[in-house]
Amino acid sequence: MRQFILTDECYKCRGNVRALRPKELRELIGAKNDSIAFQVLCDNGGERCLLNPGASPALSYELGLTRYRVEVLCDFPAAIYAEGYLKDERGILTADILFESPQIYDGGLYAPAYIKLDIPSSARTGKYSITVNVYRAVGANDESLAASHSLPLTVYDFSMPSPKDFRCHLDLWQHNSNIARTYGVELWSDEHFAQIETVLSSLAELGQKSATVLAGDCPWRGWGCYLLKEYPATLFEYSMVRIRRDAEGKYFYDFSVLKRYIQLCEKYAIDGDITVYGLMGIWKNMPLFNGASIEDYPENLLIRYKDEADGCYKYMRTGAEIEEYIRALFAFFRENALFEKVRIGADEPADLSAYRENYERLRRIAPDLRFKMALDKTSAIERFSSEIDDIAASFPCSCRNRTLLREKKTAGKRVLWYICNIPDKPNSVLHSELTELRSLGALGYLFGFDGFLRWAYTCWTESPLEEIRYNNTSLPAGDVNFVYPAKNGKILYSLRYFALKKALQDYELLLLLSENGRADDAEKAVRFVLKNTNPESYMKDDFHTNEGIYSEDYEDYVRFRVFIFQLLERSK
Repeated sequence: MRQFILTDECYKCRGNVRALRPKELRELIGAKNDSIAFQVLCDNGGERCLLNPGASPALSYELGLTRYRVEVLCDFPAAIYAEGYLKDERGILTADILFESPQIYDGGLYAPAYIKLDIPSSARTGKYSITVNVYRAVGANDESLAASHSLPLTVYDFSMPSPKDFRCHLDLWQHNSNIARTYGVELWSDEHFAQIETVLSSLAELGQKSATVLAGDCPWRGWGCYLLKEYPATLFEYSMVRIRRDAEGKYFYDFSVLKRYIQLCEKYAIDGDITVYGLMGIWKNMPLFNGASIEDYPENLLIRYKDEADGCYKYMRTGAEIEEYIRALFAFFRENALFEKVRIGADEPADLSAYRENYERLRRIAPDLRFKMALDKTSAIERFSSEIDDIAASFPCSCRNRTLLREKKTAGKRVLWYICNIPDKPNSVLHSELTELRSLGALGYLFGFDGFLRWAYTCWTESPLEEIRYNNTSLPAGDVNFVYPAKNGKILYSLRYFALKKALQDYELLLLLSENGRADDAEKAVRFVLKNTNPESYMKDDFHTNEGIYSEDYEDYVRFRVFIFQLLERSK
């Protein structure tokens, strides 16, 4: 029996008999300068079918295949996507990729459409009606109307802030070498920068503030990708600085790629800081290139150059060479009035003694240098937080050290929090419920820090449109990305991307309430989403959280927004 269900934006379709049942959607709410979303689930009675989000004929080589076309009639621009399934680390098919092109679905799976409506700032306040039509056709026969639904929409008299104005210091790391590999273009070429700009544009839609740059090769040593062959990925990241040494042994440094990238980030208002990786915090637990060791330097940096004496590419082998390069790099930042924004980044360094020695060496070169560190241990926070300027603490560390970290913020440091492969939930990986992502906005406000960090945005596997699993023993599927590479050179959004965007908006709404003298109301709003507001009680152990932290009911997130919209309407 065929069914067509309208459900909320946070429902996640799965190929699993234990998947949650969708709840019927009855109304939509939004603000001006806002986007709202919902889903249409087509159940073809257990038979294969095709879902067409556009107006093309969409004929398939399976001539007898049922085709459904989704149409939306409303007063606002509507984008319709066909949702694509991928296997999570347990092998369960899970909807995530949003395609603009027709997709075929096996029997037993919903054929889901994600519909996004963009409400302009000029929209009239009040009630609207949205009509969703689903048309059915087989082969070259005429279409027939299979289902029609109407939804009421309420637009509140409040304008959502633009992402570029968000106060959350969003730091989603950029993996530009991976972008070049995935699209098959030369590293740092004009074609590569065209692809980079597409990615930066999507980051700007989230309110991204931090520019990720590399000044050395493979600081994370490729996350051990050369050791993991079951689900292949090439994850090496390379420096943006090109170096050559002439026949007399003199080094010349070309910072043009680095400058071009920073200027491109500035074009999209991604200019809150410039985090430089590859100079310290080099991962040692993933050995690489045993021959490329430095004689007298605390960490094994990979600084590549071309030796014009013999035409070979080589790596610097002495501390003196490394220091000369670093001085030239810092001079470039100063000459371009960028040094104040520079942070020398390190990600969960395991060898803290080597990090300490490197830190002191860099301080001698530039006493006014600033540092950023992602930390996942209380001992590391206690040891280094007084010396680093930007602290990013893991979710477990944030829960256990919230008071300490808020004191550091008060002392003038920028404090972020992050999720990665931990905790088990709330998280943003493929198996995560989308309400988990939505809860991140309220959690960020509750922590009281400056922003949010995530290590992977486009750290794609070899064939990300077919297989996003990688290192399943440590990284849940989807840990490596929020968007996907499209065949036309653009990117494909995901359900998780839009859920994250909503969470960041939620965080901004809470800040607006608080800054308008309504901190008590902000705390009331938080309780719609968070059922436990004591972070110290969140962790069961180092990896797992206790139950009952956040709401799993989408209606609570609607009540959260209605409550805030009504208050902000009145404050106008």
